[in-house]
Amino acid sequence: MKVLKNKRSGHTVSLEVEVSLDMVKTCTDVAFKDLVKEANIPGFRKGKVPRKVFEKNYGTAMLLQEGVTEAVNRTYTEAIKELDLEVVDYPKNLNVEKYEEGQPVKFTCEVDVKPEIKLGKYKGLKAKKKSTDIEASKIDEHINQLREHYAEYTEVERACKNNDIVKLNMSASIDSVNYASWTRKGLSLKLGLSQYSEAFDTEITGLKKGDSKEFDITYADDYQTADVQGKSVHFTIEVLETQEKHLPVLDDPFAAKVSPYKSVTELKENIESNMKEQIVKESDEKLKSELITQIIDSSQMDIPEGMIKFEIDADIKQYESQLQQSKSTLEHYLKMVNQSMDQFRETLKEGALKRIQGDLVVEALIESEKIDASDDDLKSEIRKLVPTADTDKKVEEEMKKINLDGFRNLIKRRKAVEFVEEKAKIEIEK
Repeated sequence: MKVLKNKRSGHTVSLEVEVSLDMVKTCTDVAFKDLVKEANIPGFRKGKVPRKVFEKNYGTAMLLQEGVTEAVNRTYTEAIKELDLEVVDYPKNLNVEKYEEGQPVKFTCEVDVKPEIKLGKYKGLKAKKKSTDIEASKIDEHINQLREHYAEYTEVERACKNNDIVKLNMSASIDSVNYASWTRKGLSLKLGLSQYSEAFDTEITGLKKGDSKEFDITYADDYQTADVQGKSVHFTIEVLETQEKHLPVLDDPFAAKVSPYKSVTELKENIESNMKEQIVKESDEKLKSELITQIIDSSQMDIPEGMIKFEIDADIKQYESQLQQSKSTLEHYLKMVNQSMDQFRETLKEGALKRIQGDLVVEALIESEKIDASDDDLKSEIRKLVPTADTDKKVEEEMKKINLDGFRNLIKRRKAVEFVEEKAKIEIEK
């Protein structure tokens, strides 16, 4: 194999490569072994036909076509490896010269490779970081959500009001035709949630057990239920029961019931600790994202469309996997959101491009600052991730289970972003 020409323009490399005669012969032999398995020649079993007999009956053109194609594929792979090209798409404009017996085969093609990047400013960046202070009202809000979750309801004889659960028989019709989806017996709904619209809850409020009522509601053109958009729905209601909500008392027995903690004080401390951890994490991630975005905006790079396509393809596979877990399909999802596959891909494009740009920026940072991850860095990280790896021997055992190159790269990337953050001027938002 010889690379005769290798010229780069932007993110595209033009290649002219010569395939050796030995490679053509090897691949033609492989092609014969595959094709002969299906050869049907009287007097011979499939797979047992001699080469000369096969060529006499089928000719050599088929063998040469298969052999040269395979030889070009193998040689292309060797050329990419020899030139150390980070290819991001399939080769294009492939042209293979006509094979002449006894002569090497030449082919030309163009390949898109990972783009070069002119790194922008990354030291002394200015950014704001969200305060990680927690207001007492946020803790109380979380406590109240717990109380709401454990609320109890008891039947009352009074007129129903907001936050009550009302049990009723309901009949719905549109233009005098029964609307089955909203016609139900023994329906329970909570006033205030606007399950059938805020106007519906208003009509129900004030009724009590045994009351009946008829009313009409006209729904907006953009209402969440498509069947009733822009239509008037006639309701007939019979109230069967009203239940009143009772929140549990916030005391130590309640804390012990809903958590592993014995007192309200311990429960609140745990909630505050968890909220603090989450806020710190979100604040750090947002800051790092903002800093990387600033570097992207000041950097220069030309991203090949093929690179974006592969990133979008990966996103779609992830969507398909998640939908499959919920017993659905991407086709069904697209019908629900009224999108074509092309439209869906377009919605993913911006995020895919941003991730690619971010990856390239971080890689450039690693190279620019010569950031590395030592074996000690790897071992230290493993001890954090695997608490049971508390001896050198156990750490070594864990290291044998993972892709060390990939793990080392993750640590280098994290250190690169931390470097930018250390050099930045951070203002804490009040």
